[in-house]
Amino acid sequence: AEIDNKIKLDQVINRCKNVGLEIAFICTTRKGYHFYFANKIWNATRYVLINTPEDFIARVPYMAPLRAEDKWIITKLNETAEVVNKALYEYQYSQAAHAIYEFFWSDYCDWYIEFTKERIYKKAPEDNEELKTKVENERTTAIYTLLYVLEKALRILHPFMPYITEELWHRLPNTEGESISLTEFPEKNEEEIYEEDKEKIERLREIITRIRSLRSDLQIKPNIKVKASFKTDSEFSKKVIEEFKEHILNLAKLESFEEVDKRPDGTVATFSRDTEIFLHIEGHVDLEKLIESYEKKREKILKELERVNKKLSKEDFLKKAPVHVVEKEKQIKEELENDLNKLEGILKVLKG
Repeated sequence: AEIDNKIKLDQVINRCKNVGLEIAFICTTRKGYHFYFANKIWNATRYVLINTPEDFIARVPYMAPLRAEDKWIITKLNETAEVVNKALYEYQYSQAAHAIYEFFWSDYCDWYIEFTKERIYKKAPEDNEELKTKVENERTTAIYTLLYVLEKALRILHPFMPYITEELWHRLPNTEGESISLTEFPEKNEEEIYEEDKEKIERLREIITRIRSLRSDLQIKPNIKVKASFKTDSEFSKKVIEEFKEHILNLAKLESFEEVDKRPDGTVATFSRDTEIFLHIEGHVDLEKLIESYEKKREKILKELERVNKKLSKEDFLKKAPVHVVEKEKQIKEELENDLNKLEGILKVLKG
């Protein structure tokens, strides 16, 4: 069942205008964020439904076992349910809203949906019936987990965003009843906590995030795949890399990611906990030019920081200037110091 493309998100939101969308973001003060999050929920639901076949329910009995990433998102869902229930019980509405927001936006959308794409889009070979069945059963498992988590997440979101969650909940193939508001509010299920799998995927996220960060620092375009290597004495990290190498290659945009004994020539190095990661930059990055560019940015920040510090050191300014003007300068100083620390960290990596 696919969301009808003729029904646009803004039309649904216009029908759903009420306190729900505003309450949803008592955890953020950024203007317009209720719309961005509603858009995120809409697109996530659309991704799930557009990839759910009409005979999905009939396929469920034949689905493959849950993978580590499936168990991870189910664990995170239950941990989120626990945090939200506790916060609501203690009238900490902002904390409750923030918890489900972080889970849905980051864990479910930014990570789990990306993890599922390998299974969702993998083409089943027509000339090999056994392999074809395996691919289809793996896809069913991904869709099952997507739907299972989405349905429960919508129920958790419902008190904060009642109208859009009601609208989308009725479109799921795994729901029944008159209204989402009449269903049981999700609570933590201890039988759905998979600590070992959670630890693996959290480590995987750290490695992918570190590679992405280094790529960004090196200003390598997202569509360019590069070679990478790693060196580690940790059996756990090595096991995670080997088990989830396809995810690392896909999500970090790598051509290869092989273990080495020492740092290869023509690489830039960084660390992720107990693992040293080397990005092969030959043909992709002019290192000297990049360092020069970052050095210029650093000098510019230092000059601006000197100006702000000089201003804030004057007693006349602190006494006579309006409070909001002084606070603005202090905020600028803090932002400049953060930018400077980040730049110096990047330069250390590039020169290392």
